[in-house]
Amino acid sequence: MDGILVIDKAEGLTSFDVVAKVRRLLREKKCGHTGTLDPMATGVLPVLLGSATKLSPYLMDTKKEYLATMVLGQSTDTLDRTGQVTEEADLSGHRISREQVVAALADLTGDILQEPPMYSALKKDGVRLYDLARQGVTLELEKRPVTIYELELTDYSFPSISFRAVTSKGTYVRSLVRDLARALGVPGTMTALRRTLTGGFPIEAAHRLDELEALDREGIIGRIIQVEQPLLHYPEHQLAQEYLRLLTNGVRLKDPGATAGLTEGLYRIKSTEGELIGLAEYKDRELVLSWRA
Repeated sequence: MDGILVIDKAEGLTSFDVVAKVRRLLREKKCGHTGTLDPMATGVLPVLLGSATKLSPYLMDTKKEYLATMVLGQSTDTLDRTGQVTEEADLSGHRISREQVVAALADLTGDILQEPPMYSALKKDGVRLYDLARQGVTLELEKRPVTIYELELTDYSFPSISFRAVTSKGTYVRSLVRDLARALGVPGTMTALRRTLTGGFPIEAAHRLDELEALDREGIIGRIIQVEQPLLHYPEHQLAQEYLRLLTNGVRLKDPGATAGLTEGLYRIKSTEGELIGLAEYKDRELVLSWRA
């Protein structure tokens, strides 16, 4: 069984919990997910099935959209409401206008350097940061380049702020919340997060687990998206059978008959009959298979 089942993850579940439930419902051993969501977060979580489990790197490298809510006046060690309070401030003397919030969001838009949270799955010397954080270790983390394509204020009722963010991979919305609060001169923490787009899948394409649990196995299978759909932004390149045999056996194709007209980048490789074979990268005048359907 190959394809993608897009889940609307409920609050309180880990991403692994979702995969385990889908594996049980479909009786499919090869299951994985792309783009981890914290238990507090909800929204789009693509579950990959069969050969699609190896598609994760290609689905991760896409824009993501989030709806976030934060509250000013308090910060936590996790940068969200699940953590221990580390700082509080009396907001009675603060008058933060809507215009100030909009301006601070504008300053965080574009190509920025972002410090990741200590409570994250990133590694330091082979150890997950969240494991170090639970041991009481605090590190000065190197900032990483990310892109914030859009950052829009959706609601402001002091001390609560809600915004929509469209980001590159590797962006932590909790860090955006921290940095926005800092720009406003007060502590702040995230109180809600919903992912509405990832891997090219909008929230409208997602299914709640309780909805799927009410279906039989065939009904769930009918909701699986074919593996080619999220790859349609890659150009198609058809190859004759003789070249396909070589490519799928690991041969780097250099023959002009196989590479004519290609420029550097990834391609959806298909047979002359229209069957999807996989993804291949054309680089240094060679076509090399990256993923096999």
